[in-house]
Amino acid sequence: RWWNEDLTALRRSYTYWRNRACAMRRQGREDAELRKTATQAKRLFHRTIRRHRKQHWEEFLGDSDNIWKAAKYL
Repeated sequence: RWWNEDLTALRRSYTYWRNRACAMRRQGREDAELRKTATQAKRLFHRTIRRHRKQHWEEFLGDSDNIWKAAKYL
């Protein structure tokens, strides 16, 4: 599958920073630097997901055994 340990680590990092930013915002202490860090973690996580899924799809299409499965998906 396309999910791996790198994505798990990125998801944990993203969740950590998002939760920290939300907690600060709930307390009424908006922190632009913390929000920026959470946004960067989110972007990195989602970009990495897109890259892994695309790479997995291309590998799937490259395998001649899966040609009819791929045709069914398209």
